[in-house]
Amino acid sequence: MEKWTDRDEKNLFVAKTNIFEGNLEAILNKIRKITNGHINMKNYFSYYQRKVEELEQGFKEHDLNYFDNNWVRRAVREYLTTEMLEVLEIIEIIQEKLNYLSLLYLNEKTSKLADFILERYVNLYNEKIEELENFSLKNNLVDLMYTILLDDRYYMYSKGDFIEFYKEMEEISKTFGFHDTFISLSEITTELVKYQEENACCLEITDYSPKTI
Repeated sequence: MEKWTDRDEKNLFVAKTNIFEGNLEAILNKIRKITNGHINMKNYFSYYQRKVEELEQGFKEHDLNYFDNNWVRRAVREYLTTEMLEVLEIIEIIQEKLNYLSLLYLNEKTSKLADFILERYVNLYNEKIEELENFSLKNNLVDLMYTILLDDRYYMYSKGDFIEFYKEMEEISKTFGFHDTFISLSEITTELVKYQEENACCLEITDYSPKTI
């Protein structure tokens, strides 16, 4: 069996995202049709793919490979997956409301009422796209750190994983020029590293100084 490579990982990402993008576009087209174009939302997954391409390019500029098996990408993937689930939940709510609002779009006057009812959820959806556009390793450092350091699915980790995550994130912060931001979080995050290591797979570790992480 051939070894799984970073190229395979990237191809899998592209293939999955294309499917998600296509499925969501079909839903968005249906929403546009039902609302006679009153509700015209952009495709979240188009922005998602673009953001990952941006991250990949940033890694390349520092002679790094985003699609390597690394902790930074894992944290990004976990965080953005949570965001995507929230986006899909918003879309589901909009579809459910359209089940009884669709009749309002048969009349131009009543369609304004339907727009008003859906406005909150459409705005939430658009805010998620805006948040994604503004996402970066620096801007979302706290989110990325907590994505791993507050994860209680200890069966997914081995002894030393949380320390390796901390070290890798620190190296990335140095490489990408936001080490000061990383250091400002160290008092909290090093304690979380210790806590997580002690709980991962029910393993115990000896105390260590945060400075030696």
